[in-house]
Amino acid sequence: MEHQLSLPASDEERLRFEQSTLLDLMAQLTAERDPDRLLGRILAGMRQVVGAEAGSLYVVDEDAAALRFRVAQNDRLGLSSVPSGTLPLTTASIVGQVVLSRSALNLPDVRRAPAGIVFNDTFDRSAGYRTVSMLTVPLTDAQGQVLGAVQLINRIERGAVVAFDSHEQHLATRMAGAAGMALVNARLSAEITALFDGFVRASVLAIEARDPTTSGHSIRVSALAVGLADAAGRRGDFAELPMAQNDRRTLEYAALLHDFGKIGVREEVLVKAAKLHPWELQGLRQRFEVIGLTEEVRLLRTALHAGTPPQAVEAAIAAFRSELDHTLEALIDGSAPKPASPELQALVTSLGGQLWTDRAGKPRPWLTDREQECLSLPYGSLTPGERNAIQDHAAFTERFLAAMPWGRELDGLPGIAAAHHEKIDGSGYPLGLVGAAVPLPSQMITVVDIYDALTALDRPYRKAIEHERACDILYKEVEVGRLDRRLVDAFVEEDVVEVLST
Repeated sequence: MEHQLSLPASDEERLRFEQSTLLDLMAQLTAERDPDRLLGRILAGMRQVVGAEAGSLYVVDEDAAALRFRVAQNDRLGLSSVPSGTLPLTTASIVGQVVLSRSALNLPDVRRAPAGIVFNDTFDRSAGYRTVSMLTVPLTDAQGQVLGAVQLINRIERGAVVAFDSHEQHLATRMAGAAGMALVNARLSAEITALFDGFVRASVLAIEARDPTTSGHSIRVSALAVGLADAAGRRGDFAELPMAQNDRRTLEYAALLHDFGKIGVREEVLVKAAKLHPWELQGLRQRFEVIGLTEEVRLLRTALHAGTPPQAVEAAIAAFRSELDHTLEALIDGSAPKPASPELQALVTSLGGQLWTDRAGKPRPWLTDREQECLSLPYGSLTPGERNAIQDHAAFTERFLAAMPWGRELDGLPGIAAAHHEKIDGSGYPLGLVGAAVPLPSQMITVVDIYDALTALDRPYRKAIEHERACDILYKEVEVGRLDRRLVDAFVEEDVVEVLST
């Protein structure tokens, strides 16, 4: 907005100018949602309407005990700044008097002010400026509460400093009331945004608390995804980039919430670090102990009827116990999430067909079907059913997030978050999308999600790997057609990971 240092000459032209400027200003104030930028717009707009060369704006501190100096503008000095500092909220200053009295103060010449009004000329003396006319009006909300005050300094008409007349005072007062309401709306909008942001981040913390080994993952993925969008935008490889502010914020939140669907995954599956759960291993140990005791009883009974020497019975029991312990140790070691050896596979198959007899005379298998399935896994810790349950989190993410009213500014967020496991060759999930059907923001999240999962701190089922090797793995995904090379190039060549250290 350009500042007008003089108003049109005729009354008709002046009226049209004021009406046009007021309409333009109100449109800008209504659209502005950032309280800090809004303050600057308020002061600049009020100065423009009344033809003030300079001005300043103060807001009342939350404790209502002081006035905070927020904006200063001066066309003659080329000044437009956001100063810091406070004034006591007392009648010792002109702005303090206006706020406390809730009424405007119009001084044709600040150095000839009525008794009891003292002009502080510290700025004038330090800056080589001369304040003459000053109009100070309170900023109020719809309930009449004073939010602050605006000082309009040196009205310029035909190149000379003149006093603010009653017409300018009336205009400024009207504008201050409208500006106060706009400021309240902007503050409410900022508070709602902060509340929403806090809710999103608290949700992420709650989700990650279910699996402490992934703590911080979503926050890192969000920072990396936005960093990748910025890096790819600088390279000019995508027509959609750089992103508009709303799209950038959508990407940030979608990346933060990409694992939100894990809230619908059973915890024993979500945190499964070995092929068998700890309680399953404990059950296996107890069963083998019972098998050992049962075999001891059988050997002792057989020896009693056959008259076998005690030493021979003890040797047979010891041999069986040793073999049993060795077998149990192999099974426990085989529960680790590492490739299953041929020996382990053969052992599991053998034990699956082997029976023991309980006290009731009922034959029971040495290994349950569940244990056979888990211990036979060639790699990792999840059975196909458990892996499907984990993969369901992507569909859960969209289902849960779609139930929230994101509004127009974050339109499309659920779909972007849910597609973070889709691959452009169609091999991903949950929908198997191909090529451009995978949203570009989702593709960015996919790249950085893979990277962070590889390089994050050691997890129970695997060790963290170094940056260079993780980048090599990303390029292997490019070579088989799962990731877009342009995104991986941008991620690696632009050192996007540096955003985590800032």
